[in-house]
Amino acid sequence: MKKVTIILLLWALAMNGFAQDTTLVQTVRGTVVDEDVQLPLIGVLVSITFRDKKYTSTTNFEGVFKLENIPVGRQELLCSYFGFEDKRMNVLVSSAKEVVLTIRMKEFVNELGVVEIIGKPKGQTKNEDASVSARGFDVEETKRYAGSLGDPARMASSYAGVSTNADGNNDIIVRGNSPRGVLWRIEGVEAPNPNHFSSEGASGGPISIINSNMLSNSDFYTSAFPAEFGNAYSGVFDINLRHGNSEQREYTAQLSVLGTELGAEGPFAKKSKASYNVNYRYSTLELIQNLGVNVAESALPKYQDATFKLRFPTAKMGVFNLYGVGGASSVSFSELDEDNNNRKYMKGTSYTKMGVLGLSHLLFAGDNTQFKTSLVYNGKTLRDKVDVLNRQDDFFRYQDESLNYQDLRLNLAVQHKLSAKHVVKGGVNYTQKFFGVDYKLQNVEGNFQQTLIDQSGNTAVSQAFVNWKYRPTNKLTIIGGVHQIHFHLNGKNSVEPRIGATYTLKDKHILKAGIGVHSRLEPISTYYTQIQKDGNVVQPNVNLGFTKARHYVVGYETRITKNIRWSVEAYYQDLYDVPVENNDTSSLSLINISEGLINTAMVNQGTGENYGVEMTLERFFSNHYYFLVTASLFESKYTAMDGIKRDTRYNGNAVLNVLAGKEFDVSRNNKMKFFTLSTKGSFAGGNRYTAINIAASKAAGETVEDYENPYGVRASNYKRFDVQLSLRVNRKKTTREWKLDIQNVTNNINTIAQYYNPYTQKIVKGTQLGLLPVLSYKIEF
Repeated sequence: MKKVTIILLLWALAMNGFAQDTTLVQTVRGTVVDEDVQLPLIGVLVSITFRDKKYTSTTNFEGVFKLENIPVGRQELLCSYFGFEDKRMNVLVSSAKEVVLTIRMKEFVNELGVVEIIGKPKGQTKNEDASVSARGFDVEETKRYAGSLGDPARMASSYAGVSTNADGNNDIIVRGNSPRGVLWRIEGVEAPNPNHFSSEGASGGPISIINSNMLSNSDFYTSAFPAEFGNAYSGVFDINLRHGNSEQREYTAQLSVLGTELGAEGPFAKKSKASYNVNYRYSTLELIQNLGVNVAESALPKYQDATFKLRFPTAKMGVFNLYGVGGASSVSFSELDEDNNNRKYMKGTSYTKMGVLGLSHLLFAGDNTQFKTSLVYNGKTLRDKVDVLNRQDDFFRYQDESLNYQDLRLNLAVQHKLSAKHVVKGGVNYTQKFFGVDYKLQNVEGNFQQTLIDQSGNTAVSQAFVNWKYRPTNKLTIIGGVHQIHFHLNGKNSVEPRIGATYTLKDKHILKAGIGVHSRLEPISTYYTQIQKDGNVVQPNVNLGFTKARHYVVGYETRITKNIRWSVEAYYQDLYDVPVENNDTSSLSLINISEGLINTAMVNQGTGENYGVEMTLERFFSNHYYFLVTASLFESKYTAMDGIKRDTRYNGNAVLNVLAGKEFDVSRNNKMKFFTLSTKGSFAGGNRYTAINIAASKAAGETVEDYENPYGVRASNYKRFDVQLSLRVNRKKTTREWKLDIQNVTNNINTIAQYYNPYTQKIVKGTQLGLLPVLSYKIEF
């Protein structure tokens, strides 16, 4: 027994000594390419310096480098190449997974080795054609910001010029515009709204389908987008998926209030360069309910989603990528009459499904030309059924909504580098759209049914663009182009010129400007709205055109230090051809609507304007801390058919965000344990709404607003404070992370919306989402 005790003590001491003395290491590798055409660069010097020791590697004929035995923790990587600007990156090295990077370097216009130009800091866009009002982000940022929950849209709400609806959804309001003006792209192709529990016309939802563990470097635009982006006038999310590790298999498992998920990535075979990356997530609350634990009597959110990317590089035929993003969600709900013994007076179910399946091919011709072809199928299904108790105490079907959309998209793009000064890009996009829409409503007594839409069929949208980037000097870049979009249903067409420029003064000061015309189609259901006219059913919106906007932006940016930047932008947006109700006395404009079906005759005769100024002060994550301060002052106005200029629904006038985070090495400098504290404070002027006319609502049996003063009431100012705590522990083959994200710590409850309940004959107020703790545990191995 004594021998066993001695052996156990010696083993414990040995393990303790091993844990304290061993520095954990990992491999950092990747590919370095020319940013213009993504061709590999040969002979680039890649280095990381850690505690006076320098680790170096040189890219081979495929542009590939590998740095081995890099200590875990945050490291700064430097790429140097004659004739190109130096590229610096801050990378997080963990013990469980290799760091695999794709690094883009910019060529000097003149190859002068003595010239030193500081390249763009972290936060630059992946798309180098962006001149202004654009921000790049990576997977780490979506996880680091308090309150973001790994969601790109929630993360973007921290950027200048962006605010949220405060209702629990991740809808974002960009510079006073409706959230429905935001475009989502996945792998360079337009995609349906990638959020669970979304509704018709919406661009957001409560939970993102896009899994942050699958994200690669992506871009977000708020104005004056480059010419390749069409069908958007408010903002653009350009999402890219990360391809899997091509040399070793790695796995991720995560348990969170938001979902239980599993992920895997790696090569298909040991000597194969082909790789896979897959992730699946299932609602944790539904999983617990299925195990027999009663989580909720009603309104239990049920959802699941999956994302994958398969990459097949070839020697002569280029690179093939097969990818997919999809999710399904449903919820059953009911409302109770608190004045009548909590009697159920309304019940319903809501079901949504979206999916994207794409095949892309990237081919290089010679040293300066890139061809990309994408064939993508995507679809979206929305189904809502609502039953209401009438005055005879019988339930009847009040709302019955069924929408099915399928798109088949073909994208062709070519990019050619004429020289370091000239790069041209062009492309075409054809979308065949199939749809089936059925939407019925009944009155409060259940004795009159109205069919708002009952249509099925197909139509098409075609787009084309050309873009030219001109760099006469290393300090000046001019990017101009034209985008064209054509709607085959009614022949409407829009030709949209755009131009932007950046000029660098003394390396640290940058002037920016951008001008462009942008447009957006309405959802198909809007064009097929049915109304009764003179006893006949007509479709008044078939010939409706695009909502259009002219964007004008100027900006200034400076590097205070290597890791701190300060920027300011001023903008003016002139909106025109906005769909408004075809009634000379009406104040209804789609500029104020974020979601839902339209059952009104509309014409493109509305206008609007947004103008404001924004400031950003940001310290990128370095030396274990970061901060971000953004402030926006703006006005948002609109005019409908009645000719009166008014505040839009989203004219909150001001937004302020303050974020800060600090990482602590709590393992006595052996890089094994890190504790991180992140905080976010937000203040925004309340959105506006129209007061309800209670007497008219009672008479009509539905919500009737005060049409004499539309959007004349402003909701309470939006205030929120979020805190995120996390502990990351590195072991030899695993990395574990515990995280607690507490949203709305101070539990502010403000009224943000209201509607009339015909059964209780009372006004029901919607409030800001209260305190919400989200606990998660993740292991990588």
